[in-house]
Amino acid sequence: MKCIPHRPGVVLLSLAPGEEVMGALTTYMAQEKLPSATCTIIGAAREVELGYYHPTKREYHMSTRTGIIEIVSGIGNIAWKDGAPIVHVHAVCADETLTPFAGHIKRMVISGACEIILTQGEHSFGRRYDEETGLSLLCDGAGVAG
Repeated sequence: MKCIPHRPGVVLLSLAPGEEVMGALTTYMAQEKLPSATCTIIGAAREVELGYYHPTKREYHMSTRTGIIEIVSGIGNIAWKDGAPIVHVHAVCADETLTPFAGHIKRMVISGACEIILTQGEHSFGRRYDEETGLSLLCDGAGVAG
């Protein structure tokens, strides 16, 4: 992963073939100890595991795709929980026929290139379990960054 400074608080992360997006973002946040961040992603992948949250069953349903995959758009945020960064990103991708598919990213392995614009937040955000939804939702994260 290459890190190219853009302007104060904003960097371009350039991932190479074989690198995994969620792991790279987690590692960067842990190393830099940013209080929070938002990100946008474009590029190409060879494998992606996307899913959706089933609110009644309170579980994620995941599906893995492999092959030629265009990352049309990815957007997300990064907060902290229990001293570790939590990366939450959704993406719209397309296969070689340009048929779109989308969801919550669990895993995304790059095939060609991947460009991530990471914008540092000014405030710390955390995630706290919410009994009503069964999800860890964003909350004020004062003092939660690693």
